[in-house]
Amino acid sequence: MFNKKYRLGLRAIKTAISVMLCMIVAFFLKNSDGFFSSTATVICMQQTTDKSFDAGVHRLLGTVTGGVLGYIALVLLENFKGMQSIINIVLAPLFVLFMIYLSNTMNYKASTQIGCVVLLSLISNQERSFSDAFFHMIERILDTSMGIVIAVLVNKLVFSYKKLDPKSEPKAKD
Repeated sequence: MFNKKYRLGLRAIKTAISVMLCMIVAFFLKNSDGFFSSTATVICMQQTTDKSFDAGVHRLLGTVTGGVLGYIALVLLENFKGMQSIINIVLAPLFVLFMIYLSNTMNYKASTQIGCVVLLSLISNQERSFSDAFFHMIERILDTSMGIVIAVLVNKLVFSYKKLDPKSEPKAKD
């Protein structure tokens, strides 16, 4: 049932440090609750700095694409006050399909899921005004960027993973 031999690894510790740093920055900026930057840092923390950077790029591409598509959808919905819920039934799936299409044709499939989440977070909030949606999109991009930068820096600077030189590795005995 439980693995009693399990011990937290360095990646788990670096993830916790990154989340703490995101929360500290959010606290001092007072314009964010730290949720989106912390989520980005959890997702971006990988075994190596390079892998963290790649995960961050995909996360940022998806956030920007989903944000822009969500904003476009809201521009279209602005003309249909009072009917937004009904139009969302058609509009949300169409925009999700378009997000999936864009991610695949632009060859960044790993960005698809987060792009759809950001898109739907914008479209599904019926109480948000048109100008609020624009600022929400910008805040998501900035929060995500902050989480990515923190994850990559912590991964690089805290308990840094060192690749072994293949020449210095002991050879296996036959």
